[in-house]
Amino acid sequence: LIFWSIDVYWSCITGFSSKGVLVMEPVPILKNYVQTWFILDVLVVGPDWFFTILDLAGAASENGGAGGNVGKLLRTFRVVRTLRILRLAKLKRVIAIIKDRIESEYMFVVLNIFKLVLVLLIVNHAIAALWYTVGDLSRQMSLPSWVQFYNMPSVDFVLRYTTSLHWSLTQFTPGSMDVQPQNIVERVFAISVLTFGLIFFSWFI
Repeated sequence: LIFWSIDVYWSCITGFSSKGVLVMEPVPILKNYVQTWFILDVLVVGPDWFFTILDLAGAASENGGAGGNVGKLLRTFRVVRTLRILRLAKLKRVIAIIKDRIESEYMFVVLNIFKLVLVLLIVNHAIAALWYTVGDLSRQMSLPSWVQFYNMPSVDFVLRYTTSLHWSLTQFTPGSMDVQPQNIVERVFAISVLTFGLIFFSWFI
């Protein structure tokens, strides 16, 4: 959140090239920013600040004994945080700018490898989150679930996340682990991830 907020400020004072001419005047820079990346930045940073303020307000209200309404609002609009994925559009532009500045072939190869690994980790992060969500929803509906079977609610967040991420990574590689689907929904999800993994890994190679 802090990084992307600072990026908004830097975008307001960073020059740009127009028809081969470097523009450094503040007003044209601001106008260009509003016409290009401003809306995307608002969609990316706005929800994060909104939910940060709501979290703080919810904590303060709970201390005062009136946190129910804020908590319900927070849970209702939490889906808006999926707009964070829009950061990838700007991250792609940043990587392209870095590539343009690299003259060493060795560094260019290293950057490409880094980009591929980053894409792989982002995809697996998303799958890991979905895998845990499927298991947790199954548990809440009193269905057999991997979350309940492996007693995930009783462990800390780091272990839950790394377990989900480990499972996700094994769907893309020959590796294995003892976490297995416990109901038909989890089984269908696992099969879908395996199919996606085959296609994604073929593209990746």
